[in-house]
Amino acid sequence: MNKRIISDPEILSGTPVFLGTRIAIDHVAGLIQKGATDAELAEDFPTLNKADFEYARTYALAYRPARTAPKPLQLRRRSWAA
Repeated sequence: MNKRIISDPEILSGTPVFLGTRIAIDHVAGLIQKGATDAELAEDFPTLNKADFEYARTYALAYRPARTAPKPLQLRRRSWAA
């Protein structure tokens, strides 16, 4: 396990964060999934280093939500006659 990532119930209710920060790894991973560059991340999170961004990138790939096909819309008629 990466020693830069911790999970403490006292910090963001136990959400995994980078050590010494309140920056959640899933937040950084989400930005990476949306196309944020290392330069943009470095500007927004100056306390993180390149290795942290690589770890977040790996996390984003490993925990990418599965894409599922939307359920087809089903219309049902209801009889209101009593």
